[in-house]
Amino acid sequence: MSGKERIRDSDEAVISETKNNIPSRAEILQSIDVEIDNGRKDQQLRGWTSWAILGAIAVIIWSMLIVIEGARFSIYHIFLIFVILLVADDLIDLISGAITPIRSEPTTSTRFYRFSQILGANRLFLLCYFARSLTLSIMGFIFYYCVIRISAIMFVCYYGFTSFGAIVVFVLSFTRLPVSLQITNRWVSINKLIIVFIILIGYVNFWWKTKDILLMSEYKVGLLLAAFAFLLFRLVVSTHGSWLHLQLVALRRNFALGDIDSISALRQLDITLRGMEMSDILQHDLGEILRLIEIVQREVSGARKILDEADQSVMQKQKTISEMENLLQVIESSFSRFPDLVDALSLKVDRFSGRIQAIRILYPKTTKHTEGIVDKLGQEIAALKANWKKLKGNYDSMLNIIKGYCDHATKQ
Repeated sequence: MSGKERIRDSDEAVISETKNNIPSRAEILQSIDVEIDNGRKDQQLRGWTSWAILGAIAVIIWSMLIVIEGARFSIYHIFLIFVILLVADDLIDLISGAITPIRSEPTTSTRFYRFSQILGANRLFLLCYFARSLTLSIMGFIFYYCVIRISAIMFVCYYGFTSFGAIVVFVLSFTRLPVSLQITNRWVSINKLIIVFIILIGYVNFWWKTKDILLMSEYKVGLLLAAFAFLLFRLVVSTHGSWLHLQLVALRRNFALGDIDSISALRQLDITLRGMEMSDILQHDLGEILRLIEIVQREVSGARKILDEADQSVMQKQKTISEMENLLQVIESSFSRFPDLVDALSLKVDRFSGRIQAIRILYPKTTKHTEGIVDKLGQEIAALKANWKKLKGNYDSMLNIIKGYCDHATKQ
């Protein structure tokens, strides 16, 4: 079964199943409203608002100016307090993630979102996360020879890797590659927790050795600086709405205004809440390639038809010289478009093949959904090129015949 047939069968199955029991328009709107309200309640339960964070940042800056004025302190000691507090914040987040129950939905197949879909509105957050991780990794080099060696190595490697990962994810946020819903791995979280815990022990040990020479003003400035970084990070998060909330609002607006019907609204609601299946991920790219193949096939059929007409005209000598010259121009114009179409088609297939390979590497379980699609597309292109090569031979022969006919008629 080809990719196009698989996609069509999947869509028809969904539509057939939905038509048997279509909720009313009011029920669909109510379902969307419930999901939107749940998202708003989750946001409110966190207690973070932009105005509250801005007010707290203003207070911190004012307090820091008061503390700094006329105080004696060492930047080196302030950075030590700053690093310990930020690492402790990371440890608390990891502990919270490790003990929080993982919510999983029973699905018959793996579901996906696109990177651009879930991260497109949060690129500023990714850049801030990169800046935070990079700053901490630089701090790791500053204190490299002061703390326990294993803690120093883990510190530099861990935050260096997270800063690199943030940039990679930032780049991926511009792509349409799929990201699986089932990416949470508790063992990975536990391993990260252990690494951060060892890092924190090393820095706390160093602090314990130097605590007698630390001034209270250094504690205050370090604490205020860490609080400033923490609130600034939360401010970036609070200013960007949840991608799920934004998509639900857009879906409700389109459905309420009549831009989409009930079946399409249900389909989009399912994809928004539970993610896309692999057929949905591949549908757009595969559809473009199949449409381009149809265009090339029409060009081949049209060129063949023109050659047949030219052959009959030459054999029957039914056309004048001017008509034959016009026919010659039509043939040349028809054949001149094919190389550009084939190049565009080959480029799309190469990109599609690269995307398929990336999906197979990221999600090996999806191999059955992508197996054979690229090979069949390659066979289609090879067949088109073979037909065109054969047709091109007829074209060259016909071109010589028409030119000879015109030359002979001109001499007469």
